[in-house]
Amino acid sequence: MNPDGLKTRKPDGTISGLNSELIKMSVPLLESQSYITKVEQWNKYQKVSLDIDVFRKVFPARPSLCEKILASFSVPFSEVQKPWIECEAKKIARVVFNRSFRYRNENTAYQQILEENKESAVFIGLPEEHRDFENKFGRIDYYKIQDFLEMAQIINGAELFVGNQSSPLALAIAMHKPFIQESYVHGADCRIEIPNAKYM
Repeated sequence: MNPDGLKTRKPDGTISGLNSELIKMSVPLLESQSYITKVEQWNKYQKVSLDIDVFRKVFPARPSLCEKILASFSVPFSEVQKPWIECEAKKIARVVFNRSFRYRNENTAYQQILEENKESAVFIGLPEEHRDFENKFGRIDYYKIQDFLEMAQIINGAELFVGNQSSPLALAIAMHKPFIQESYVHGADCRIEIPNAKYM
């Protein structure tokens, strides 16, 4: 895993890619997967046989990031019909919310969904994201995760995930959990047609 990030920035100007802290958060989840034997931080002296970032360079004509990545390595899209992340379920709440500051769409039903599920709902993500969500949509309990493995376990233990294009959403998709996605109107490249997927 490359800790040096990417040269390109996100649409809002923020830094893109990994850093050492994100790698540290990712390792427990990755190492828990049966198809991964070891996770290491990359350096320029290591040989790379398969660069997963190649999809950023070849840009195959596909509507979603998932399809672009698979097409870059000639993997059939049918592979998404089965989960590719597995973990135990940690039951914290029936509905898990997350909303990052990127990739937003103002036509959302967060307030309605929160009101319908306020007795068993929790927000995961950064503290500032939680404060922003409460200011816009109402009070919701906050759970501070230790790493991405715990994040995946909490999403897996829920009946529904609600959020925008983000790491938590990617985990919900990868585990085939029911989700409602706030799709980014200027580039909804995280839409994927799998069972239990809904969009707003």
